[in-house]
Amino acid sequence: MMLVHNIMQVHALLEESADANKAGEVQLALEKAKEACRKERQLCKHREQNMLQEQINIDLTYAVMFNLGNQYHANDLLKEALNTYTQIVKNKQFSQSGRLRVNIGNIHFEQKKYPQVKHYAGYTIQERT
Repeated sequence: MMLVHNIMQVHALLEESADANKAGEVQLALEKAKEACRKERQLCKHREQNMLQEQINIDLTYAVMFNLGNQYHANDLLKEALNTYTQIVKNKQFSQSGRLRVNIGNIHFEQKKYPQVKHYAGYTIQERT
């Protein structure tokens, strides 16, 4: 019962984060995203400690991390956004994570790091063919 309540809290925090971003309250959105990330990690840790790894919701983990990366980006915390997106892309459990290379390329473009933009643009073109 406690697990269901915690899962619902994570979902609610994700929604609150997205709503705050939409309302232009990017700092609040980031705080909610960080809180969702902490709670989701606690859920995973609890499941691992109780031998319930098969119940880990990889889609929820992806959503939490993706939202955190977006909120870092919205707050111009580009290094943190890049780190978060890179963690997602490197995790083989996230089947659609390659699409985040576009986000990574966009951040490099904002930083005027054009060789990296070209690098990530190449990945996205290869994935489409």
